[in-house]
Amino acid sequence: MIIDSFDNKSKPFITPDTFYTKVERNDLVCLVTFTKKIIDYVIDKYGATIYKTYKTSNDYFNIYTFKYNNKDYLIYMTGIGATWSSTILAEVMTITGVHKFVYFGSCGVLDEDKCRNKVIVPSEAYRDEGISYHYMEKSDYVTVRNHPFIENVLKENNIPYIVGRTWTTDAIYMETKNKVDQHKNDNCLVVEMEVSGVEAVARYYDIDNYHILFSADSLADSDSWDRYDLGGDKELALQTNYLHIALLIAEKLTK
Repeated sequence: MIIDSFDNKSKPFITPDTFYTKVERNDLVCLVTFTKKIIDYVIDKYGATIYKTYKTSNDYFNIYTFKYNNKDYLIYMTGIGATWSSTILAEVMTITGVHKFVYFGSCGVLDEDKCRNKVIVPSEAYRDEGISYHYMEKSDYVTVRNHPFIENVLKENNIPYIVGRTWTTDAIYMETKNKVDQHKNDNCLVVEMEVSGVEAVARYYDIDNYHILFSADSLADSDSWDRYDLGGDKELALQTNYLHIALLIAEKLTK
């Protein structure tokens, strides 16, 4: 079964440095977005330029650099879904030497009253995806290691937030009523598609990953789906706001 896939007794045939030249680890911090509009915003607002481009099997992939408060940061747009985003994480780590990554993106709300208008900080992620079982021992949940660090940053800046469980799924089109009810009963606040996979891969490669989420659509009423402003202008405004919250975290990581 897939939950028994973790093999730490033998080595993989292919690793990221099979394809890419490995760079020595450094203390740069890399932000990770899920939307090109944020990349365009950082180019326009902060003059971001291409730091490195690398070739993948289906396209070229850009990593950008920019200055914020006189410090250098990296940023890239990752893919949606645990497998894609986790694989890119391992590749970017290899190519840049970075081992501190701050992820920010949207999620579906399971508890509207607790989550709306707050930064959502995942503390545990339910492993309803495939890649994490190849990178760590089986378990229902994985602890998101660095959430206390994020809490401290948010407290220092008087930013409203909530800490709790997330449900990471591979199947956006199979978030059924029964599944939603099950995860709500298990105290999951939100649903998204990356956190548990990224956490597992990050642990395997000794990467520090930091996650903040904002509420977009809502499944709080398990009889219907509320799109809210998923993909609209309100969501874009939230994306740019969360970029600046991610930068607060990144700044703290550089001190």
